[in-house]
Amino acid sequence: MKYNHYIMAAFLALPLMVACSSEEDYSVGEWNATEGYSNVSFPKTNVSIELDPTDATYKTFQIIRQNTKKAAEVPFVVTENTDSVFEITPAKFAAGDSVAEFKVNFPKAEVGKPYTLKLKVTDPNFTSYYNDGTNFTFSVTRVKWNDTGFYYDDNNNKVEGWAMYTEDCFTTFYGVENLQFPTRVQERADKPGYFRLINTYHENYAYNDPGDWLTDKDYYIFIDATDPNKVYIPEKCPLGVVWSYGMMNLWSMAGYYLSKGKTMADVADYLGTYKNGEITFPAEALLFGMEKYKDGALYASNGSGKFSLVLNPDLVVPEAYKAKLEEDFDWEEVFTGDFASAQLGSVTPSTLYKGTCVTTTDDCDKVFAEEYGTAYTFAPYAEDYNIYFTVNNEGKIVIPEGYEKQAIGLTAMGTDVYAVINAGKSTFTAKEIVLNITFEDKSGDITYGTANETLSNITYTTIGTADYTYTLYFTNEDGSPYLDAGLELQQRDDKPNMFRVLHWGYDVEFNFTWDQETNECTVPSQYTGYTHPSYGELNVADISIWQGTNLYADYPCVYDPATSTFTFNVAYYVSAGSFGYGSETMVIHLNENIFLAKKESYTKSVFARALKSEQKAGSHFHPTQVNHKELKMENLNIIK
Repeated sequence: MKYNHYIMAAFLALPLMVACSSEEDYSVGEWNATEGYSNVSFPKTNVSIELDPTDATYKTFQIIRQNTKKAAEVPFVVTENTDSVFEITPAKFAAGDSVAEFKVNFPKAEVGKPYTLKLKVTDPNFTSYYNDGTNFTFSVTRVKWNDTGFYYDDNNNKVEGWAMYTEDCFTTFYGVENLQFPTRVQERADKPGYFRLINTYHENYAYNDPGDWLTDKDYYIFIDATDPNKVYIPEKCPLGVVWSYGMMNLWSMAGYYLSKGKTMADVADYLGTYKNGEITFPAEALLFGMEKYKDGALYASNGSGKFSLVLNPDLVVPEAYKAKLEEDFDWEEVFTGDFASAQLGSVTPSTLYKGTCVTTTDDCDKVFAEEYGTAYTFAPYAEDYNIYFTVNNEGKIVIPEGYEKQAIGLTAMGTDVYAVINAGKSTFTAKEIVLNITFEDKSGDITYGTANETLSNITYTTIGTADYTYTLYFTNEDGSPYLDAGLELQQRDDKPNMFRVLHWGYDVEFNFTWDQETNECTVPSQYTGYTHPSYGELNVADISIWQGTNLYADYPCVYDPATSTFTFNVAYYVSAGSFGYGSETMVIHLNENIFLAKKESYTKSVFARALKSEQKAGSHFHPTQVNHKELKMENLNIIK
């Protein structure tokens, strides 16, 4: 049942780079061992164990030699002895023996505290400089582990020493379902809340086949829940499962960063919780990897946030009733506005509604509001196909569970199209809602594009006229400045610092902001209405915005009240580069309580509409040398 023939998702590994010098000096060393030296070594150079507090407080180890002629006692050099707790009996070889034993005693070792002993042999009668088997490390911790947790089987029988585990780690690579199955669990007697899960991913994991897990020893997942509000996996845990990419490992993001010296405050977003008898972690707060895939790189897992260990099902709070927006809400009209679909290239009227939960089952109305905020809906694409979203107390758009993908009532190539609202890129105000939507089929295998879809109820009031002088792009045929007089100037009703000029450029709206206290202004990036035959859409913006840096001091955009003149320092550009930048001016004529009637017909000068041949020439085009912003990777899900 394994998915070991291919990876179902694409990831990038972040390898650790280790630099090595190509000019290292090497010289022949001196031979230091005496003639006929014993040439001893430790068969095992590193031993780490945990002992039950009732176990004997000593261990016996071996040391071997190649020259067995004489009886000899090995002189150990102790380089580390935690709290001087270890006592070492000598290793004595009888004549002719190649193996000797020595005993390490630690009767004063405290329960729960780790201890380390390091020995080495340096005497030239027993070893040489070139023997790398004469260093020995022994680590021991006296720990009592008690079985803990329980679950109810299918016959409602209580099974103790086990807990119900919900898996969300193999999904990182294999896209499998989130299986739920029992695992053995123990808790440290001296450290309540410190758990180890035993052989979790062995025969109880349904996607394993016989032979996929190792039986050489027990494999543990350690979970530190000693602080129930700061739960993490403290070390990388081999799972004892080997598919086609080697040993699989599990860790937590918090545990990884803590091992690198970060503080609990630094890793707060990745910490899990232990409450109501259940351990959970935030989505993407765990790490999962395979030893032979991308050099063992670890990847963010628990992508759905479904990882769970239920130690006491009697304490688990039943999931609150999830309101159904289509059934459990009353809706009231907010406004009818223009829905501008960048995906469809259309503008149509649509009505926004605000919902109130009227189903009180399990306090549904209160629960829904606390979790998601206020519900809204409208049907932008087809009748009876509503798009639902909510707005929380911070004014941010949230997508309720179960509404991550919504049908819109349209088809593409005979396939139903669904909308996936990208909440983090969407915005909500009282007058304008911008939903960043990815359009795809039901399975997500086909994507039709992503666009900002806008529903707005923005109104403007005409406050006068404007005479705009183009000097950079829309000029007269001879290249001289072109004056476009009598354009309609409007002010946004809900945001009095925002303005627009109608029929500007290639017959579009020209938007700008004007701070009437400082007389500073801003021209945001916007389409001029003209699409270049070679380079695509032509845009205009402040030089500072175009460059992507703060150049306002060098290229200010200002209003001179003495002459009623705006000076716009702008650039005309396409994705590949610019067509030049500089200053253009606009003189305004404000009217008090006078509405300037919209022109019935509008025709811009043929010279303003037409691109001159020299403007189309390559020598007048400046390739992009801007927007070299530093890429910030604030949320790495790839760690090695």
